Amino acid sequence: MRSIPTCALTERGAKEQADRYARLAPAVIAVRREPDALRVEFGAGLDRALLAEALAVERRCCPFFKFELNRRELHIGVREPDQGPALEVLAEALADGRSRGG
Repeated sequence: MRSIPTCALTERGAKEQADRYARLAPAVIAVRREPDALRVEFGAGLDRALLAEALAVERRCCPFFKFELNRRELHIGVREPDQGPALEVLAEALADGRSRGG
């Protein structure tokens, strides 16, 4: 079995990305974990520009993620089944930001 891929962000980059997720979190209505994917539903307060920036960073640093945005629902998948545990990092980032109140 291959190892779970790691993120290519620097420490500073990771902190900046965590801040983006914390700012997105208040717009999150639901985070649903599926066996090989994560679904994030956003409400009316979604900052689409901020989401686009966060996804652009993820695409550069973690190319094993696959993103599909459909209106206010973001589907996040992985390229290989053994990469699924990496989805927990994103789920936690959005949930942690919501629990802190953004």
